[in-house]
Amino acid sequence: MVKSYDLEEAKEILTLFLERNNMRKTPERYAILEAVYKANRHVTADGLFADMESSPFRVCRVTVYNTLELLYKANLVVRHQFETVVEYEFRHSGAFHYHRVCTECGTIEEFKSTVLTKSLELIKVKGFRVEDHALYLYGTCSKCRARISRQNKKIKKKQQ
Repeated sequence: MVKSYDLEEAKEILTLFLERNNMRKTPERYAILEAVYKANRHVTADGLFADMESSPFRVCRVTVYNTLELLYKANLVVRHQFETVVEYEFRHSGAFHYHRVCTECGTIEEFKSTVLTKSLELIKVKGFRVEDHALYLYGTCSKCRARISRQNKKIKKKQQ
């Protein structure tokens, strides 16, 4: 299982990762790490870039994209691929969480399930140690189902 980190631990991990890979320890990389951790939500590269434009520490868009990938490789953030959007979040402390994705409106909601977590922990794959997992449930949210139902009723009334 992958460990979660607080911000100070994450900075130390990033430093070790950069040194081990002979990469520069730039203030921009640490500022982006801090921005992701302080966001406390899923972020896209473009969203994070926009957030950082209004901060005193400015970075270019390419630096944000590259640093998010670097943080992913350093195992400091989780990368989620939702259809055409890539989102990142810091490693949460505590229980795993999962995602519900509405295929109608695109809303993404996090939820926790001890039943799912315990079930997934029981899965053993020969010759492989599971360290992390992600689960995405795709379907239709209750708001969209209600809207579709209303639309279907209107269509049926017109047909009568």
